[in-house]
Amino acid sequence: MSAPEVVLEPAAQWITRYGAEHDLDPDRMAVAGESVGGNMTAALALMAKERGDVHFMHHSMYYPVTDAAMDTPLRDTRAATAQAAATLRAAFATG
Repeated sequence: MSAPEVVLEPAAQWITRYGAEHDLDPDRMAVAGESVGGNMTAALALMAKERGDVHFMHHSMYYPVTDAAMDTPLRDTRAATAQAAATLRAAFATG
């Protein structure tokens, strides 16, 4: 089981059922995440839609991980940029 199933969905279900008792408005619930959190946001939103027991008024995914292969040109560019930054930091630290 993954985090959306084990932690996130039960939390959303609890808010839907009992939120009003704690001054939470279950009709205004949103979910968001970045990177792998964006992936979990998508999974949670899809599970909620399939089950029909939780409604999110909004969901936002910021650069979600959507390709587990991690072999895109952008990833290669970021890796090269990170390596160049590390090289510069090392050069300035010793200089």
